[in-house]
Amino acid sequence: WYISVDGSNEGDGSIDNPFSSIQSGIESSESGDSVLVGPGTYNEQIRYYGKQIVVMSTDGAENTIIDYNIANVMFENEESGSILRGFTLTGNGSDQGVYIGSYANPVLQDIVIYNKHTAIYCQYNSDNVSLINVTLVDNDFGIDLNYSTDVILTNSIVWQSPIQLSSP
Repeated sequence: WYISVDGSNEGDGSIDNPFSSIQSGIESSESGDSVLVGPGTYNEQIRYYGKQIVVMSTDGAENTIIDYNIANVMFENEESGSILRGFTLTGNGSDQGVYIGSYANPVLQDIVIYNKHTAIYCQYNSDNVSLINVTLVDNDFGIDLNYSTDVILTNSIVWQSPIQLSSP
């Protein structure tokens, strides 16, 4: 599935007729698919809806931005086959960059999150959430971990964004 800021949600998501919203690509996809997102700024929230898919920018985090005032990305019950790669997530300082619901285990790779209340919020029983080459900067909180949550940080930076451990 292909996404472009110049596309149309009336399109078919092909490379010649891409969607204009990332969510349209996710909704059209099935587990195992990839959603390739062209450079630009996307003003939307994306939800994986339990699908094990890859949502990946084609031009890296510096050129592919999801700007939204509440949670930019939501994972709920997805397993490790759910991957978000190559985006900058930002907003107006409120809500989360990434909301990881209970039992979700996504992989976040090559991600920058700034200007959010909480960069990454993990509900309980999220085992093996993987952060690879992730930069969290200038957020009120970098990572908010609820109980029984395991996060694996690889080559990542948490800067001016404290980590908070919560319990119910």
